[in-house]
Amino acid sequence: MSNVSTNSAKQNTSSSPKIDSDPAGSPGGFPGELNGGSAKEHKLDRHSLGKLIFLVALSLALSSFTPFFLLAPAPLAFAFLLFGVLKTVTVGLFCMGIVAALIFQTGLSLTSAGVFLLSLAYGAIVFTIIKSQVHPARGLLKYGIGLFGLISSVVGITVWLAGISVRTYLLETVKTGINEIKNNAEYGQLVSKGGEDTRALQDLLQDPNSIVQEVMQWSPSVLFVTVIVTLWLSLFLILRNASVWSVMRPYPFNVKTLIDFKGPDWLIAILIFGLALAAGGDYLAGEWLQVVGINLLYAVGVFYFFQGIGVFLELLTSLKIVGLFRSIIVVFTVFSVWKILAVVGLLDNWFDFRKFFKKNNEEGDIV
Repeated sequence: MSNVSTNSAKQNTSSSPKIDSDPAGSPGGFPGELNGGSAKEHKLDRHSLGKLIFLVALSLALSSFTPFFLLAPAPLAFAFLLFGVLKTVTVGLFCMGIVAALIFQTGLSLTSAGVFLLSLAYGAIVFTIIKSQVHPARGLLKYGIGLFGLISSVVGITVWLAGISVRTYLLETVKTGINEIKNNAEYGQLVSKGGEDTRALQDLLQDPNSIVQEVMQWSPSVLFVTVIVTLWLSLFLILRNASVWSVMRPYPFNVKTLIDFKGPDWLIAILIFGLALAAGGDYLAGEWLQVVGINLLYAVGVFYFFQGIGVFLELLTSLKIVGLFRSIIVVFTVFSVWKILAVVGLLDNWFDFRKFFKKNNEEGDIV
């Protein structure tokens, strides 16, 4: 078992640097990587302001819809790569200001504005990874965990400064949401039809305290998984469309490098620790320690999920399944048996499933 696999193909070379070291001469820190520029950045002038505004507007639109907010950072990452940091941030904040003003006028939620700000951060991270020539898997681990820590710290400090109880705030929010659901005409129609699922929903809505308890218990792992999945998707979309920006910003890794992700050894240690807490934490210090263990399992499991996806895609390639049918299979598998993919990714550390697949000379489709 080894650290994150770096044996994947580069775009122009046959080997990759180890995950724990950047290529020689690449910048190291996040803030510094966003400053300065290269001679190639002058070529960005040929791109029109309209294209930049379109990418920012697309990200704002995606930020407003829950199913698609995970994709919102990708257009901004393209904007960072094509137009640079200063232009993208300036146009982004300007557009967000207009949207915020409209929201205040209409009384709508500011959630989409907050999502857009996070998308700017994701876009900047992807830009940093590529500009610094960092291995995409190492960037996923380093910046994903760092961003989770930053968001958690900001939330914690905000709650502390506000001087309010998190449980009290969540309880009031949940009660408001429950009242809105019950006053909805569709809910009344659902109740009139009856059924086991409807009764279960009614029982859940009758006990807002249990809802708050569940939210407080599992929010750390949900936040962590959301951060990592969003960053992985952003990297995937950017690397999959590298032809758009690679001429101006050469990057020695391709999308297959990200797909061939292999978890480092220290993830196994965290997994074992989390498993021990999940199995016996309630006997040592009560239910809260068991909850910590389960949160750790989900947090580590997301990385093995990505590793399992890589194994599954390699299997499809060996079976020569390509095109639309391949994409349908991948989407169905990811949403229906994601836990199995995580287990496969974990076992891949010992069995190296890829070596059992038939070797193909052609790389084939990625998804």
